[in-house]
Amino acid sequence: RMVSGSGRVFRKIILPLLAPYLLAGAAIVFVFCMSDYGVPLLLRVNTYPVEIFSQFSAFYNEKAAVAACLPLLAVTAGLFLTLKYVMKDRSFVTLGTSYRTPPDFRLGKWKAPALLFASAVVYFSVAFPVYELLKGSGGWETFSRVIRSPSMTALFNTAALSAVTATVVLPLC
Repeated sequence: RMVSGSGRVFRKIILPLLAPYLLAGAAIVFVFCMSDYGVPLLLRVNTYPVEIFSQFSAFYNEKAAVAACLPLLAVTAGLFLTLKYVMKDRSFVTLGTSYRTPPDFRLGKWKAPALLFASAVVYFSVAFPVYELLKGSGGWETFSRVIRSPSMTALFNTAALSAVTATVVLPLC
């Protein structure tokens, strides 16, 4: 601030430091908007979550509802993998004003059982449910029917509304 004006300090120092966190906030707002069901239903706007709910509750077509959920899962996973790449080694949360490296925790002979336990948790909480959803959805013909259906228009409508909402809300926050 002693050498440059406030605008240049903001552009050259503050904004590059804040950019990953602003992107993280925008990603979270985007995912919440993309999966929100209540407001679009109240406003009678056809969005992707409303389409999924319609498939499930109105048409009693669980397979199409599950198949329709998978693009939302892929968009969310892709967005957060991109965010993880952008954030690199930065922390998503700051709990204090100073940073210190946490101490190493050596597992010793418990390393293999801990890895096995962590792998089992990941398998039973992520991989197994996704596999069951894919298996229970009815195969490729169900996916191709969903891709050709009007729900894809609702997906793009929802993505556009979510992007606009995240863009408008982020500066306000």
